[in-house]
Amino acid sequence: MTSFFRFLERLVGHPLRLSTKLMLVTVAFMLLLAGGVALAAISGMQAIQADAEVIEIFMGGDSNLTDQLQLDAANTLGSMFLLFGLFLLLAIVGVVLVGSRVTQPITALVEGTRQVAEGNLDVNLPVLSRDELGQLSDSFNRMTLQLKRRAEQLEFAARAVREREQQYRSIFEATTEGVLITDLEGDLVDFNP
Repeated sequence: MTSFFRFLERLVGHPLRLSTKLMLVTVAFMLLLAGGVALAAISGMQAIQADAEVIEIFMGGDSNLTDQLQLDAANTLGSMFLLFGLFLLLAIVGVVLVGSRVTQPITALVEGTRQVAEGNLDVNLPVLSRDELGQLSDSFNRMTLQLKRRAEQLEFAARAVREREQQYRSIFEATTEGVLITDLEGDLVDFNP
């Protein structure tokens, strides 16, 4: 099935959406089911035809009864195909509705991750359900909140370091006595004028 989707993706030139894949699988299943129903109906029609011929022979050649049986069988078959067509249509509509309900949170999550990757930590996804997709959206929201808090903490720490550095730099440059600053290896890093 995966290779079939890859073939379709190459054919259309872009990745297929999850809802499209879901709909294709459902339609393929329904077509297989329709084929099975059609074969069963044709087999049933042949059995009715054979039974009608036996009844005609038994009744002494009364073709009106045979014709009526064949007409009833044809009407039944037509009704069955009509109902199956309506069922297939309802199934496709159901797949589209359910598929959009499933893919909407995933699409929102993809867009949210793009925004976070671009630096927007104010993204908040709607939690529309309590299932796995709802839990995923909730986890995403908590993750972005934690990232935002950590970014604010880092900004606060960086500001404090800059202020301390400015404070020490002012003291260092204002002092009139010679001050040398070395690193741990003893190499000269800075000195005041």
